Amino acid sequence: MPDMSDDVAPIDRSSAGGAGPGSEDSTSAVGADYEATPESRPDETDEVSARAQMVGVRRNRRIRRWTAVLTVLLAVLTVASALSPPLRVRMEVLLEVLPFPALHTAAASTVFVGFVLGLCARGLLHGQRIAWVVAVALMVTAVVLNLIKGLDVEEGVISLVLVGWLVLVRRAFTVVPARAQLRRAVNVAVGATVFVIVVSTVLALTLGRRHHPRAGETIRAAAERLGGDTRLPIVGLGPAGTPLLAAAGIAVVVAALWILLSPRRSLPRTPADHLVDRERARAIVALYGGGTLDYFALRDDKEWFFTNDAVVAYAVRGGVCLVSPDPIGPHGSQYQVWADFMDFAATRGWTPMVVAASADRLEMYGHAGLKPMYLGDEAVVDVASFTLTGRAVKGLRQSVNRVERAGVNAVFIDPATAPDEVREKVLAIADKSRQGETERGFSMTLSRMFDPADTGFLMVLATDERGRVLGFIQWVPATDLPGWSLDVMRRDTATDVPNGLTDFMIVKTIERIAAEGGKGLGLNFAVMRDFMTKPPESVAEQIRRRILDIVAKHSQLESLGKFNEKYDPTWVPRYVMRGSGDELLKQGLAVAQAEGVIDTPGRAARS
Repeated sequence: MPDMSDDVAPIDRSSAGGAGPGSEDSTSAVGADYEATPESRPDETDEVSARAQMVGVRRNRRIRRWTAVLTVLLAVLTVASALSPPLRVRMEVLLEVLPFPALHTAAASTVFVGFVLGLCARGLLHGQRIAWVVAVALMVTAVVLNLIKGLDVEEGVISLVLVGWLVLVRRAFTVVPARAQLRRAVNVAVGATVFVIVVSTVLALTLGRRHHPRAGETIRAAAERLGGDTRLPIVGLGPAGTPLLAAAGIAVVVAALWILLSPRRSLPRTPADHLVDRERARAIVALYGGGTLDYFALRDDKEWFFTNDAVVAYAVRGGVCLVSPDPIGPHGSQYQVWADFMDFAATRGWTPMVVAASADRLEMYGHAGLKPMYLGDEAVVDVASFTLTGRAVKGLRQSVNRVERAGVNAVFIDPATAPDEVREKVLAIADKSRQGETERGFSMTLSRMFDPADTGFLMVLATDERGRVLGFIQWVPATDLPGWSLDVMRRDTATDVPNGLTDFMIVKTIERIAAEGGKGLGLNFAVMRDFMTKPPESVAEQIRRRILDIVAKHSQLESLGKFNEKYDPTWVPRYVMRGSGDELLKQGLAVAQAEGVIDTPGRAARS
C-alpha cells in the first residue's frame, strides 16, 4: 500500500548525492552556504532523456484527463439509468426471484453510486490513487446494482469495460493524500456527522416530547437516516426530517471526498528551512540567472525545486502550480530540471502552469504538453542608442526638463547599504502610494525592499532641494542585457510633486547605465500589447479587441504600453504556458490571485 506520508520537502537531485524525484530527503540539509558550481555541465544525452521523461509525464496526464471524462460520462449514464423505468419484460423476470423492495433499493443505491463516481472523476483528473480504488469498487458495484434494478446488462458491460481500462492504466494514478489531508477529511466527516446527529436529536426530543421519545433510539434513528436507513422511527421532525437527514449525509460524504480527492498542498516550510532554500536558489540565480525576470525567482512567497545546479521557482494556488520565471541553471540543464519538476508536480496532482515564459522556452514546455497563450510584451530599452534629441521624444524631453527646473535631483544608492532615514522615507512613499495592503505581482516584482540579503541592487531616488524624497525606482540585476530590470517604482502622491517625475527617474537611470557601459534596461510589462496595437482582421479578433477595450477602461492595460513606447524599446514577448482547456478557468483564477488582480482570503503578500 502506498505510504500516505506528509508532504515532502523540495526534491534534490544534486551531484552531491541528493535523492531523485519521489524521495523525502530535504534540501534544507544543504545549508545556507551552498554554492552553485560553474564546472557542472549536463551530459549531451540529458536533453534527449529529459524529453523522453516529459513524454511519459505528458502521457500520464492525458490518461488522467480522459479517464476523468469517461468516469463523468459513466456517472451520468448510471444516474440516468437508475431514474429511468426498467423494461417490463426484464422486470417480470426479476420479480420472479427478487422482492420488489430489493429492486427499489438497488435503483436508489445506483443513484448514490453514480453521484460518488462523479466526485471520483475529480480525483482521477489529478491522479489520485484513492480515487482510482474507489472508482473501481463503485464500477463493480454498479454492475451488480444495474443487474438487480432492471437487468440492465448494457450499463453493466460499459462499467466492466471502464474497470478494465482503469486496471490497464493504473500506473498513471500514483498520487496519495498527505496525512494532514486525511486528518482534515476525517475531522470534517466526524465533526459534521456528530453535529447533525446532535442537532436532530435535540430537535426531536424538544418537538416530540409528547410522544416520550428515548434519547438513545432517537440518536440511532438520526444516524441511520444519514445513511438512508429509515427502519427506526424518529418523532418530532415531521415528514421533512428523513429527506433532510439523508441530504445531510450526502453533504458529509461530498465534503469529505472533496478534501480527500483534492490536489496535495505544498509543504508548510519553517522560516529557517525556507531561508536555506532561498539562499541556495540565490546562489544559482547569481551564477546563471541573467534574464530580466530571473531575480524574481527569489520572491518570499515562492518555493524552489532543485536538480543539481538548476532551480525551478514555483507557488501552488488551489492545485495549480504556477512557475515563474523559466528554469534557471547551467546551459543545457533546463530540460532535465523541467522534466524532473513535471514528475514532481505529477506526483502531487498539481496542474503546472508557467507565467511570463520566454519565447525560447516554448519548445521545451511543449514537450511537456503545455500550450502557449500570448500574455504581452516586456519593454527593454537599448540605453546606448537612447536619446532625448528629436521630435519623436519631444514630450519626454519636456517632462524631464520640467522636473529638473523644479530643482529635483536623481540620487543613486544601493538599497542594502541605505541609511535608516532614507529607508523610512522610501517605505513611507511605498505605503502611501500602494493600492491595497500588499504589493501586487508574481512574475515581475520581488515584493520586498531593504532585505540585507538582497545586495547589488540599484535604487534611484528623486529628491528636492530640501532632501525630501519624492519618488523612487528599484532595479534588480539583469546581466544578460547587461543592465537592470524594473522591480518597483513609486512616487509621492502629494500635489506639489511635479508631473513627469517617473520619466525623470527612468531617463536618469538610462544615462547612468550608458555611462557605466551597460546596454539594456527592462521596463514595464504591457499586457496583450500586440492585440491592442494591431487592427483586428477576423471576427474573433474583433470580439477580442472589444473585450480588451472594455477591460482597458478600468485598468492599465493600454496605458502601460503607451507609457513604454516613448522610450522606443524592444518588445520581448512573454507567454502563459497552460495545461488542458478543461481547467482553463481554474488556471486563470490562480494567475489572477497570484498577480494580485483578485484578492482571496489567505493570499500571500505579493508585489
